[in-house]
Amino acid sequence: MKEFQTKDIRNISLLGHASSGKTTLVEAILYNKGEIDRFGKIDEGNTISDYHADEKERKHSINYSLMHTVHKDKKVNIIDNPGYLDFIASSKSAIRVTDMGLITINAKNGVETGTELSFRFTKPDQLPVGFIINKLRSEDSNFDETLSQLKDSFGKNSVVPIQLPVKEGKEFNKVVDIINMVCYEYSDDKSGKAKKVDIPEAVKAQAEEIRTGLIESIAETDEELLEKFFELETLPEEDIVSGLKEAIKNREVFPVFATDALNNIGVSNLLDHLISFVPAPDERELPATKEDVEIEASDDAPTSCFIFQTMMEGHAGGLFFIKVMSGVLEKGMTLLN
Repeated sequence: MKEFQTKDIRNISLLGHASSGKTTLVEAILYNKGEIDRFGKIDEGNTISDYHADEKERKHSINYSLMHTVHKDKKVNIIDNPGYLDFIASSKSAIRVTDMGLITINAKNGVETGTELSFRFTKPDQLPVGFIINKLRSEDSNFDETLSQLKDSFGKNSVVPIQLPVKEGKEFNKVVDIINMVCYEYSDDKSGKAKKVDIPEAVKAQAEEIRTGLIESIAETDEELLEKFFELETLPEEDIVSGLKEAIKNREVFPVFATDALNNIGVSNLLDHLISFVPAPDERELPATKEDVEIEASDDAPTSCFIFQTMMEGHAGGLFFIKVMSGVLEKGMTLLN
């Protein structure tokens, strides 16, 4: 298996209210990357994430699941967290070992209790957050209303769309990428493949307005960028990308994406953005230990690990899920708990 350096790793927590589409989103990502050869469905009990018998029977996640894939030479580690309120608190430990939280929202229901709880869980560790307005092909889905609720709940100027759906409901098959001002049209075969098309006139003005607002939000997070914005009345492309990444890392901007995971629409473009904007593990400050010992995310630092989950499996006994926070973990090494 290929070894990945710290700078080439992206660790992501999928959070959100129950039935907002987290498990299906993971399924779409793994299917698009060829990690699985069929697109599993929750109702059929054959998704990768919900593999326990209780999860298959109840048709919702009870434990969180760990998956990974490779995209553009970056290793993407994903933790799919349960959304039902009885189990959602387990997200707290997953948040501690990831570098960005993606909160999915059902486009029919808008901001729900699980949305607000998930966001609250990210605050203590100052985890960067993005929102995914999902299920946009559903009847009665409403992107604009959901976006308005997100702005009211989490910051009018902080919550900024990165993707814009051209239409909603059964006609949803096009997504405008606000960063690059490109429209992607997705095929109806759920393959996740898309072709570039012209941005439809019906949403061009809205897309340009959103992009202007995005650039303003980025500029306001940095004095140097703000001066450049006043001088040019815009920002160069490289400043938009680097400024947005820094603003996301500092929780000054919360990007919003538009998808329908069940129909594999918008997912491939979402993955491209995650590679660009999710911080690498060494780009964020690591939480100090209980003894306030500072940890440096470096191979040269003393080895330290964080056990973030323990569980019992009948065939394997006790399993410990750990994240190497610093140094190198080798077989046979003795560590102090």
